[in-house]
Amino acid sequence: MDTDVHWIVSAPVHSTRRKDIPLSQQKLVWAFSAGCCSFPGCPVRGLARETELDDATVIAEVAHIHSYEDDGPRANLVLSLTDRNNYLNLLSLCPTHHTLVDKQPKSYTAEMLRRWKKDTEERVADGLRNTMPHITFMELKQITASLITHSGPVSLDLTVIPPAEKIGKNKLSHIVHSYLAIALAKAVVVRDFIDQFTRLDDTFSARLRTGFVEEYGRLKAAGLSGDELFQEMLSFATGTKPDLKTQAAGLAILGYYFEACEVFEK
Repeated sequence: MDTDVHWIVSAPVHSTRRKDIPLSQQKLVWAFSAGCCSFPGCPVRGLARETELDDATVIAEVAHIHSYEDDGPRANLVLSLTDRNNYLNLLSLCPTHHTLVDKQPKSYTAEMLRRWKKDTEERVADGLRNTMPHITFMELKQITASLITHSGPVSLDLTVIPPAEKIGKNKLSHIVHSYLAIALAKAVVVRDFIDQFTRLDDTFSARLRTGFVEEYGRLKAAGLSGDELFQEMLSFATGTKPDLKTQAAGLAILGYYFEACEVFEK
C-alpha cells in the first residue's frame, strides 16, 4: 500500500439513512480501511488535500452492505436495526462508487462487497506490516513525547495475563489480532527504546506507562470495549496523526504495552 495513505479516524458521515450510523462504528470502518475506497482499483483517496482556499476534507463515505432500510439495496430483514449499522455490515467507498453499488444492487451483491471490505482491510494491514521494519528510535521518540504524563501512579484493578487470553477477555476481532501481531514484531525495539530513555530519565518508563493506563481507564469508564476501545487507544498513541509511519510507530508502542504491561486487562 502507498505510504502516502492517510488514516481517517473520526469524521461525520453524510447520511440520508433513517438513523445515522454510530460514530464508533464509522471510526472502525475508517480506521481499518484507512479511509480508502474499497471498490477494486479505485484510486480516489478518502481525504482530499487542502487547497489555497479550503481546508482538507473527508470525502470517503460509509456504505451499507445490507441496507439500513427494509426496502433498500441488498436488504436483509433478518438483521436487526443495530446490526445493520454495525461495522461488520459497513465498508468505505468514494461517493461515486457508493452511488453505483446502491443503484445496481443486483450487480454488486452483499458477498461481493464483503470481499472488497476484506481485501481493503488486508491491504491496509500489509501497509503497516511493510512499514513496521522501518520504525526507528526517532519515530518512537516523536510518538512518546506527547504521551508522557506528569501524573502520579495510577491504581487500577489490572493483572498481567498472556496476550491470547487478553484478546479473548477484551473481545478483540481477528483484524485487531493481526494488528497486534504486526506490532509485536517490533516489541524488542520498543523495549530497548524505553530502557535507553529510562537510563537518561529514571521516571520515563513509569510516566509513559501511566499515560497509557490513565487513557485506558478513561475509555473503560466511558463504556468502550473490544475493537472500539483498541482503536481509541491507537488514536491516543498516534495523536490522531494520519501518516503511515506515525500509525506504525503508535501501533508498535501500543502492542508493547498490550503484551508486557497492565493495559487491556480486566
